[in-house]
Amino acid sequence: MAEGGLEARRIVRAALALALSAGAAPLFAQTPAKQSPPPPQPDTTVVVEKPDDKPQTTNPPAPETKAPERVPPDASGFHLSKLETKDLTLLYLDPLQTYLTPYIARAFENSVAFHEKNLRWKPWEPVTILLKDFADYGNAAALGSPSNMVLLDVAPLSLSMETFSPGERFYTLMNHELTHVGTIDVWNSHDAGWRKFLGASRCRSRSTRNRSSTTSSHRQGT
Repeated sequence: MAEGGLEARRIVRAALALALSAGAAPLFAQTPAKQSPPPPQPDTTVVVEKPDDKPQTTNPPAPETKAPERVPPDASGFHLSKLETKDLTLLYLDPLQTYLTPYIARAFENSVAFHEKNLRWKPWEPVTILLKDFADYGNAAALGSPSNMVLLDVAPLSLSMETFSPGERFYTLMNHELTHVGTIDVWNSHDAGWRKFLGASRCRSRSTRNRSSTTSSHRQGT
């Protein structure tokens, strides 16, 4: 009897366990909660653009290059004033050098008078004197070909390492430079004939031939 009751309890327990397991299976088999649907997307419009015309691939013509042209010499914008006497043409810049012109012209006339007597020289043509002021120290240069000319710097003379101390600079330079001009330009009747025949502008070089009106020491200059 006892065994029969024990067997009955086992059957009941087994039936209960089977019922509990059958009830738990649906719990584990439940699907997860549904997610909220995504928000609606805005309407989109696709625009297909037509390709533009292709740019021109040809290179523009190169600009024409001209060879540099030679500018004709023109000194019309550089004006020089002029003082003239019978034997002098003095060129200078006005008004910067105007104050010097009376004294330089007088120094020239005195020098010419001395050299005419000493060298027995009469200028073949007026002597051109150009006053310039492009240096810090005074200087001068004399030309006898193709024309009689003296280039005169108006700045004071430099006395550094100088063995000769000049007096007034224009007086000294005029006497010195006109000695060169006189010895180059000096002429006699024989020279005058050739100068007139060849043209005065073509016969201005210094001659080494004998001149009846001058001595050899005078022709050497100083």
